[in-house]
Amino acid sequence: MLKSKACNLHGLSPEELVARGEHEDEWGGHFIVRGNEKLIRMLVMTRRNYPIAVNRNTWRDRGKDFSMTGIFIRCVRNDQHSTKNVLHYLTNGTAKLMISIGKSLSFIPVLMILKALGNHSDNEIYRKLIDGYEDDQYYKRCIMNMLRDLHEESMHTSQDCRTYIGSLLRYMTMYINMPKWYTDEQAGSYILDRCVLIHLDNVEDKFHLLVHMIHKLFAVVQGRSAPESLDNVMMQELMLGGHIYQNFLREVCISTMGYVRMNLVKLCPDADSPCVTSNEVMMALKNVAGFQHSFTMFLATGNLAKATEMGLMQSTGLVIIAENINRMRYMSHFRAVHR
Repeated sequence: MLKSKACNLHGLSPEELVARGEHEDEWGGHFIVRGNEKLIRMLVMTRRNYPIAVNRNTWRDRGKDFSMTGIFIRCVRNDQHSTKNVLHYLTNGTAKLMISIGKSLSFIPVLMILKALGNHSDNEIYRKLIDGYEDDQYYKRCIMNMLRDLHEESMHTSQDCRTYIGSLLRYMTMYINMPKWYTDEQAGSYILDRCVLIHLDNVEDKFHLLVHMIHKLFAVVQGRSAPESLDNVMMQELMLGGHIYQNFLREVCISTMGYVRMNLVKLCPDADSPCVTSNEVMMALKNVAGFQHSFTMFLATGNLAKATEMGLMQSTGLVIIAENINRMRYMSHFRAVHR
């Protein structure tokens, strides 16, 4: 990358840049791949960490009784890793939260997740949900029915709910690197931490945001609030090239560690062995592809095989050639926003 610490232009003054045949105002930040100047595109993304009320006809195909109305939220952590949650309204008066693990979607009753987040009694949950809506009989009846459904499924405590979530989804946790020795309850807590509103670290914060999303969902369904549009500029933000590069680095690190782990399991099938030697680690690393090839191919072609795992809507055309025909055209590539 031009003007990075590995580049011979790093830290040079304008006079020194001119002496080396470079432009005096060279700002760097783009890549040289096989003699071409490559630039990672800026992409329009959905606004982060904000629940958006949306109507989508395709959501009806997600299962029995699913409606077109839901609350969409794109959660982004401080390390720029993102995931999506959708709170769906069902025509029978209930609501389910969509969580994604790997490329698989799961739909869990939202009251089950509220009950699993901390030790809240049914009365506390009910009071929080109807706060400000005491005169809405339809809404109160929906909440009571959802609470009653949990008890009919023998889920009376938060531990029961976490155990059920863990037993239901632990076969998919290979995508989020959960230890195999976790109990079902620990697996449920791990899934809630890694897949539900991941931008929040505190379970109480997750609880209160889910309560707000339920309020907003039923307000839209009952016509008290208008649905919003993802095409509105207020609901959008920019994903910079550095964020794409960082997310790709994270995915490559995770997949590399997965391959090394598989090789170690083949080399040391005995689970009771005291430890792994350095020779076995070196053998496990032998056939693992390095980082350099993955990044070179990404910058050369602009294609990204892990785009869906990174939350991107497209997997091609992520890198463009910065054409230096004249200075104005060259600058336009660095400030252009692409959908």
